[in-house]
Amino acid sequence: MLVLGDLFHSIPQCYEQGKISLIYCSLEIVALIGPHKLSFQNLKLITSVLLDESIPILQEIAFHCLINLEYPGLQTLLDIANKDFEVVSMYILNKLAQSREIQTTVVVPALLNDFTASSNKKKLESLAALNRMYNLVYQGGGLPVLIQLL
Repeated sequence: MLVLGDLFHSIPQCYEQGKISLIYCSLEIVALIGPHKLSFQNLKLITSVLLDESIPILQEIAFHCLINLEYPGLQTLLDIANKDFEVVSMYILNKLAQSREIQTTVVVPALLNDFTASSNKKKLESLAALNRMYNLVYQGGGLPVLIQLL
């Protein structure tokens, strides 16, 4: 795809010239196109934008771009989160924790597990957290477990 190739070719040049809005738009287009071989080949370029803490708006769009690249993008985010980038790692983990998919597939089941197998204090804490998650509990498969426990 010629458009993607041109976009990835222009990002380093725009970075050198300080054209933040063009980088933002380029990454937004890459995110909208989604998974593509050229995007996968340029994961390091997108990662370099994410790792630059001096421009938070570009970090946001680089994160969005990587998430939209499905498994390879998510794997790249997790690799970065596991490295010694203190601020960026926390940024990635916070953003992932705020995503609906992570909440329904990881957080809700973990809270349900705590609720069913823990001490009374832990049960109350888990129930309070589940109470704040509203319909995510249902989407995460928690409603049948809660009904069974009642």
